[in-house]
Amino acid sequence: MGIRAAGVAAFDAWTGIIEHALLRSNVEKTMARRLSSVAIAATSGALVQARVQMSAKPLLEAGAELELLITAAIAGQG
Repeated sequence: MGIRAAGVAAFDAWTGIIEHALLRSNVEKTMARRLSSVAIAATSGALVQARVQMSAKPLLEAGAELELLITAAIAGQG
């Protein structure tokens, strides 16, 4: 397996875990798929920012926003 295929497999696995958790919480399938992708993208971007800034602030802020999005999706408001 090449590096690209390994990356695709890793991201698919991570988004799949989040998507399945959202589906178990009765989030609609399309929303669960999109929200899982957004969660991985936001976390990945925040991790890069945190390393560059040498601060946990980007991760904490991304986590807080993701919590709002996920809570709203579970409540059926997403």
